[in-house]
Amino acid sequence: MSTNGSKENLVTAAAIVSGCFLGTAALLAYKYPNRAIFEDIQKGIPQVKGYPLVGSFFQQLQGIKRYYDMQYEQLENLDTMTMITSAIFISPTITTVDPVNINYVLKTNYTNYNKDTHLKNCTKKFCGDGLFVNDGAKWRYHRRTASRVFGTKNIQNCFDRVFVKDLKVVTRRVLDQYASTGASIDIQELMLKFTMNSFIQIGFGKDLRILTEKDVVPLGESFDLCMDHIADLYMNPFTPIIDIVNTIFHPQAKHIQQHYNELRTFANNVISERQYDVRNGKTFNDLLSQFMNTTDEHGESFSNEDLCNMMLGTISAGRETTAASIAWTMYSIIKNPAVEAKLLAEIDYYFPDTNYEEDLDPTKLFDTIKNMKYAHAVLHESLRLHPPIPINQRVAVEDDVWPDGSVIRKGNVVSWNMYAQARCSKVWGDNCHEFDPERWILEDGSLYKEAKGQAPVFNVGPRTCLGDRLAIVEGLVVLITLVRRYKFSFSNPEQKDDYNVRVVETIKGGLPVHVQKRY
Repeated sequence: MSTNGSKENLVTAAAIVSGCFLGTAALLAYKYPNRAIFEDIQKGIPQVKGYPLVGSFFQQLQGIKRYYDMQYEQLENLDTMTMITSAIFISPTITTVDPVNINYVLKTNYTNYNKDTHLKNCTKKFCGDGLFVNDGAKWRYHRRTASRVFGTKNIQNCFDRVFVKDLKVVTRRVLDQYASTGASIDIQELMLKFTMNSFIQIGFGKDLRILTEKDVVPLGESFDLCMDHIADLYMNPFTPIIDIVNTIFHPQAKHIQQHYNELRTFANNVISERQYDVRNGKTFNDLLSQFMNTTDEHGESFSNEDLCNMMLGTISAGRETTAASIAWTMYSIIKNPAVEAKLLAEIDYYFPDTNYEEDLDPTKLFDTIKNMKYAHAVLHESLRLHPPIPINQRVAVEDDVWPDGSVIRKGNVVSWNMYAQARCSKVWGDNCHEFDPERWILEDGSLYKEAKGQAPVFNVGPRTCLGDRLAIVEGLVVLITLVRRYKFSFSNPEQKDDYNVRVVETIKGGLPVHVQKRY
């Protein structure tokens, strides 16, 4: 009897516990019917509807491969320019495409919005606590040091010393060869090599000589995989578990930590070589030398780790963003023959000599491209539709109220989606989905200056990208040279504008093209 009684007691206890659990779950589901558990409603901000207790967690996982479009569709469905998403394991995020709100966060009240701690943790293995993830005094000091390298004079020097030289390699030793054989080449991969080679020369005085390499460069592959991993860490809370599983079940494969180590080894080797050269009396005037010759806010020289963090962050910012911008622009030009014809006409007007590359004067080129309005318009339209970094965000330091009336709480993650903004008719009109460079040219022929917070590709306010002019200049000189010299066509007539969801929006699968010389 005692045994039976014990069993009955266990069954009764289990039933009570189960009932309590189910009752509690039901009450919680009633209280949190469409958002993550323990997250309160923020009145006045339209909310993406989710499931009880978990919010929109599963929608976000399901839409992770088309994340930018998913947010655009959510904003459109809510008929709003500002929304809030609630998902378990993920901080509540307020996303906006309203130019006034974006300008407020980046400029008007920028001191109230700091870099996201989660983002800092995701990038720590890559670039530590360098310029790109800092706030406050340390950020201002790093930025002031780096700004000395991005003046107009230095940008002009980059033309002769780097851009023109490397472009001649790209055209004569690479694209001319593909034009003669009729073989297909991935323009995006070629531009990734070009920008990495040029930015490492400009910033660190080292020519990698990788432009004629036919295969993917190992250093570039490590950069790409680390950028993918950072995006995965940020968007998928299960990424660390996946990393462990991969290490256990694929012990012979090269794991992500090895790629991080290879990048840091490369950077540290460049730094060691530079320190050796300096000890032997050589002088340099690039980004690395500026940091090596500068002390921090405490009067101390930057450590090798600081220099390594700065170097990797700078290469990443300069390499992938510019290459992606050029690739997307070439995609749009091939897709729009009328735009190509008009751009070619402007190039022919300013450079009538078909052999202009033979005696190319970098100073003349620098001065001339400033007057090429349509070329600027084509590049800006491509940057609008395909911003290199589609999403950016901060964390609110204190409670705040945005210009549109949205109430922001301390600790809220606030995000702006430039990809979605470009497709918002409230911002860019009914033809917002079209590639239309003419929107950037006013009736008097001058270039349209977008409102602050409208297409903030290079940020606005105190955090405006230091390399914005360098990126525009490099993009234009490459664009003008390639369109002037070659006719490109898609290797795959069904080429799509699918993208990789990562820190930088690159073309999924690359941009394979056939090349035909114009002269």
